[in-house]
Amino acid sequence: DFATLNLDEFDKVLLCVGRAVNSENLGLEAAGIATDKGKIVVDKNLMTNIDSIYAAGDCIGGYQLAHVAAYEGKITVENILGKNKEPDYSAVPNCIFTHPEIASVGLSEAAAGEKGYNTKIAKFNFLALGMAHVKGEPEGFVKLLVNSENEQILGATIFGIGATELIAILALAIRNNLDVTALSETIFPHPSLSESIAETVHNFHAN
Repeated sequence: DFATLNLDEFDKVLLCVGRAVNSENLGLEAAGIATDKGKIVVDKNLMTNIDSIYAAGDCIGGYQLAHVAAYEGKITVENILGKNKEPDYSAVPNCIFTHPEIASVGLSEAAAGEKGYNTKIAKFNFLALGMAHVKGEPEGFVKLLVNSENEQILGATIFGIGATELIAILALAIRNNLDVTALSETIFPHPSLSESIAETVHNFHAN
């Protein structure tokens, strides 16, 4: 009843309403392609129940991110050419393009615990990052989740300027099962935002 509603004024309103499946009128049923609640069902190689038809991107559910869709598209083409590849989702960057930016990749602390990992945390604050001060945005941090047994990087979170760019470095590290030593032996440019990763690794070894 709108007559009983209170009216308030706000500077900004953020609506997070999710996404609805839009697969109608694609002729999926006529083609005999299996779906589940509107999403196209695929196997581990992104092939549908019809041997000659593959699907990738938002239409199959999953992450519903543009960069994941592009990756799945590449896998799909390779499989059409007979490569028999499976997508690897272990290092998908999740990015929020707010100000400051937020980005993460790999396992969260909770997920790592559920998988039985013993972990350590390494963190570095942008207050000690020269380039962050040069750009006038010294608020932020890098946090690494590390396997305490072999020092392999399991996950990462970055908050602050350049987070959505920097996370790609850590996605590469996780995808290739790198440990913190591999990063500590890498020369990062100075001054730069990327050296925040080197400083995070330094803090890990310092502790």
